Amino acid sequence: MTATRPISPRQWRQLARQGHFCVHRMAQLAGVSQRTLERYFLLQRRISLRSWLHRLRHRAALRFLRTREAAEVAALLGYANVRSLKSALRLPAAGCDPPSRSHGPRQPSSRQRDWEGSPPTRWPRQMTHWQALARRCGFRAKVMAATLGVSVRTLRHRFSRATGQSLGKWLTEVRLRFAQRLMQQGWSSKEAAVRAGYASLQSFCRAWSRWRSRGGQKSSRSEVP
Repeated sequence: MTATRPISPRQWRQLARQGHFCVHRMAQLAGVSQRTLERYFLLQRRISLRSWLHRLRHRAALRFLRTREAAEVAALLGYANVRSLKSALRLPAAGCDPPSRSHGPRQPSSRQRDWEGSPPTRWPRQMTHWQALARRCGFRAKVMAATLGVSVRTLRHRFSRATGQSLGKWLTEVRLRFAQRLMQQGWSSKEAAVRAGYASLQSFCRAWSRWRSRGGQKSSRSEVP
């Protein structure tokens, strides 16, 4: 990234989404230091990168909360937890719903009813739902549990009972398969690592090497999220 190669507003927004609105991850994707990225943005847009990200993420959160649960929105937009999301949006402490929603007790969403109302014996038929949920929640069991309205322990128990698999091992598998598919589509390993939620390229490479040594790349394609 250089001053002779400008980035359009649309490209900046795309980079922000890919980097989960985190300056560090955005810099990793751009292949520059955080300081260089912030300076370049300031020169081009005449505004602080962090201030711009705050506004962009705030607008995205308000939009997503119209149709999605707070825990899912927090995971998608890179907030540490629901409390951080509520604090950023200054929502009432008693709940996470934006004021535009209807008054009265909140009814569970259709997605929650599908998951919480289904007996465990039905869950294996909806493995694609598990995969989509895992990807939306950054492949984190804690966020998945919050989205479904259950504890992590309950989630692990029900998943194991329904599929015969360990939730942790399954998440590692689908996470790496997601990264694998990104690289097959032309993404660099650094970009795939960030999108798959790894803290660094090194941690991704270690996990990737262990997975390949176990023959993970030969697993069923039906397990790719």
